[in-house]
Amino acid sequence: MNQNKKIRIMEIIRFSTCIVPVEGPMLHHIMEVPNETVAKFNAFKGHLRIFCKFGNAEEFPCALSARGDGYSIAISKKLMKEACVVAGQTILVSIRLDENDGLKLPEELAEVLVEDELGQKLYNDLNPGKKRGLIYYISSSKNVETRIKRAFYMINKLKQNS
Repeated sequence: MNQNKKIRIMEIIRFSTCIVPVEGPMLHHIMEVPNETVAKFNAFKGHLRIFCKFGNAEEFPCALSARGDGYSIAISKKLMKEACVVAGQTILVSIRLDENDGLKLPEELAEVLVEDELGQKLYNDLNPGKKRGLIYYISSSKNVETRIKRAFYMINKLKQNS
């Protein structure tokens, strides 16, 4: 593949890597991503939202993150258990771009944005990380009425802070 050509959204890239334990209060294991794999995504800074699959695990959303001189994917102990893999094991990994940058708009928020032009503009101006936080907050309630209230609350808060 020509490295100057942007990767297609649905293209799946496969590579082998090892699960590496890391020290730290939040992060326990990573999968290092080969530089030639990262190069297929063209130049990007920081992190890139992707979907990943390995072992027996279902495909899951995650980030391809800069770490030192390379890139890695963080994985939880729970995910390792579901995938039936252990630290130090070499595994085959499949990744693909997340065309929505990790964002799945809840219906309740989508409806509020359709009805509120200024709210939609302010929401669209947010960076992907802030959008993810807002979406998580709204989606985290199991109750539809609470999700609707949270959607209105967050859009009103965006308007107050603009």
